[in-house]
Amino acid sequence: MKILIDEVLAPPAGAAPSFHDRWLPDAPRARLLAVLGLLVAVNASASILDLLHRFAKASLGARAVLDLRARLFAHLVRLSLAYHDRTQVGDSVYRLTSNASSLWALTENLVFAPISSIVTLAGAVTLMMLMDPGLTAIALAVVPPLALAIKAYSRRAGALSRQLNERESAVSAHSTQALGAIRIVQSFAREDLEDARFRDRLDATVETRMAEVRLHGLYNLALSIILGAAALLLVGLGAWRVLDGRLTVGDLIVFGVYLGAIFQPLSTLSYLSGSVVGAAAGVERVLEVLDAPREVDSRPGASPLRDGDVRGRIELGGVRFDYAGKPALLGVDLVVEPGQKVAIVGPTGAGKSTLVSLVPRFYDPTAGVVLLDGRDVRDLDLRSLRERVGVVLQDTTLFDASIRENIAYGRPGASDAEIEAAARAALADPFIRKLARGYDTEVGERGVRLSAGERQRLAIARAFLKDAPLLILDEPTSALDVATEASLLESLERLMAGRTTFIITHRLALARRADRVVFVESGRVVEQGAPDALLARGPASAFARFVGTEAGKVEAGAEAEAEAGTAAGTGTGTGAGAGEGEGKAA
Repeated sequence: MKILIDEVLAPPAGAAPSFHDRWLPDAPRARLLAVLGLLVAVNASASILDLLHRFAKASLGARAVLDLRARLFAHLVRLSLAYHDRTQVGDSVYRLTSNASSLWALTENLVFAPISSIVTLAGAVTLMMLMDPGLTAIALAVVPPLALAIKAYSRRAGALSRQLNERESAVSAHSTQALGAIRIVQSFAREDLEDARFRDRLDATVETRMAEVRLHGLYNLALSIILGAAALLLVGLGAWRVLDGRLTVGDLIVFGVYLGAIFQPLSTLSYLSGSVVGAAAGVERVLEVLDAPREVDSRPGASPLRDGDVRGRIELGGVRFDYAGKPALLGVDLVVEPGQKVAIVGPTGAGKSTLVSLVPRFYDPTAGVVLLDGRDVRDLDLRSLRERVGVVLQDTTLFDASIRENIAYGRPGASDAEIEAAARAALADPFIRKLARGYDTEVGERGVRLSAGERQRLAIARAFLKDAPLLILDEPTSALDVATEASLLESLERLMAGRTTFIITHRLALARRADRVVFVESGRVVEQGAPDALLARGPASAFARFVGTEAGKVEAGAEAEAEAGTAAGTGTGTGAGAGEGEGKAA
């Protein structure tokens, strides 16, 4: 533009030849065409560089976010149950999705935008210094007040960004919890209550976001005042120098363009401080999880277990376990021989599940030792240990996939024949065959398209397919009615055969199938022995007193179910996959 004005359109009278004269044509119109050619070349180069810049940003940003999410998920699924016990699922999901995406903005704002701004700023300052060092020094005088404004803004913006992330995480956690318990919400007609709670959390989020908007508005106003005052001063001084003949009109225009080339990067860098603070707050929440230690992990040099290594002798010696600062187990001593079936019985909160959870190292004891075939389980490779433990839980967890895929979760890569053999062993094959798509039937999230009994049979089939030498049955029938429980006992009996088995139960029918009962109360083993021998002791046995009370509860519950069914005059079909003798929750 300087060449166009000073050497084509209005060359100053008597001006000395410039270095451009060496390559510019003499004729004005030819010179004009040369300058226009330069403009085309500059704009084309800028467009190509901008396109490459966008591709580089997108590629690096997307790959960085993908890698961070993958690392975060891998770490989350390996963190101990103690971590997940104290962390809401919705919070973890928010960190995995929204907070991890903040890395994209952080990458752009800390890598590409600063590099572009710094290169532009350096080039403009260099050219301006060659033209007029005095005006350039005045232009750079805006840097100190800008730095002060950035510092004041960043401090407050960082606090607001962290608060906003926490409040949006609370929104995610609440929605995940409410939708995950939608049957409870609707059965108690508490939709309005959950809606009000959700709106309260949204209001808190909006309040923080508006505080961010107000802060950002004040910050923009401060930048506009600082940069506007500097631009007005420099334009006035530059025009004064043109009138004095110290600058040409072309020089003034070029200086004005470069002045914008200084202020625009400075403004960009100022805005980046806010973006960086916000994105950093999100990434910081991701790093908090990545920095969280794996409380239960394989020790260095841990020995892997191989097929055939496990006989199945379990020994707990002086085991104590504290949960959330409260004692759950108090000096438990217990020996279970290979292939033995042990029923762990006791009142709610006695420590039954905690005791059994120490075997696959869902938790590690606070004191004492857990031995597998004489070896401390902490000296064994964690993955190989858990691969040799089969689990059937009270609340059967199925994935939103086909029946075949859910059974194969016990041993990925199993053949169709092996999957179907496991289903037959669990007595699940008959009801599966009656479904329209058989083993390819989608069960829905958490298996909602199946009855409770059908879900339990699939869990048993999954354990059959895993074929682990150690087995944990955690209240596998407590959610079922008496008739369905009776139909499942044969499947469970088959599954327990030849395996060291822990059966957590309060049902007498299941406890009596054990070789030994271990009665736990207040974190201690208070009684153990053969089921019939303990029952024969009558009131003198804590186990006998307990199952007597529980049997009364079950009997009363069965009578209530029968009376309700009679009053309603309805059957107990389940729709898809009936035949378990139980009604499906409406």
